[in-house]
Amino acid sequence: KVDEVANRIDEVSSSYGAYLQDEIRLSHSLILTAGLRDDYSDEYDTALSPRLGLLVKPCPRSEVFASVNRAYRAPSLADRFVKVEYFGMLFEGNPNLDPETLTAYEAGLRWRPIDAVQTALTVFYNDLQDAFDYMMDLDGVFRNYNVTREITYGFEGEIHVEIIGGLSAFLNYTFTEGSYDEFPSDPSVEGKTLAYLARNKFNAGLEYSLEKFFSTQ
Repeated sequence: KVDEVANRIDEVSSSYGAYLQDEIRLSHSLILTAGLRDDYSDEYDTALSPRLGLLVKPCPRSEVFASVNRAYRAPSLADRFVKVEYFGMLFEGNPNLDPETLTAYEAGLRWRPIDAVQTALTVFYNDLQDAFDYMMDLDGVFRNYNVTREITYGFEGEIHVEIIGGLSAFLNYTFTEGSYDEFPSDPSVEGKTLAYLARNKFNAGLEYSLEKFFSTQ
């Protein structure tokens, strides 16, 4: 059961998940990772999501990696049964929603020029199908529908520097571009930039590891 802002959703749902992954060392410098996730829910039966990754170490201080995986998200009870009013507009869930599925690809390089510095550069591409969003019907009510196929892609760069003891600093930057690949309810939207997309993200901070601090004592 879910308590929403305006009313109570008196619905019950059960879901389960299991994940199995194995890392296979093919050689000293080549590692294969294979995984499989199984999601089950009362309303949506079962869904299998595989993952495959490859790691190559061309030299002691660098790693090249690539992976592809699928992900699955069943609609929540709120997505399916919510009924709430915001700023005079009525929003209703849709009990007939299909799950969202994501296929994600990434590849990159990690390099440690010196012991205290680690850098990484990753490129990524995501294909999200059957994404759901609220669309206004002819009666003026916004209802949740599987309406879009969304594509996002970009890159991320990161540097991590160990300062002293267990103290380290990090800085990363992510650039993301994205568009609506399919929008059957309004084809004029197809090809346009995703709503609420943050193209540029910066993140910086300090980390302190007690484990590293005590290991140096």
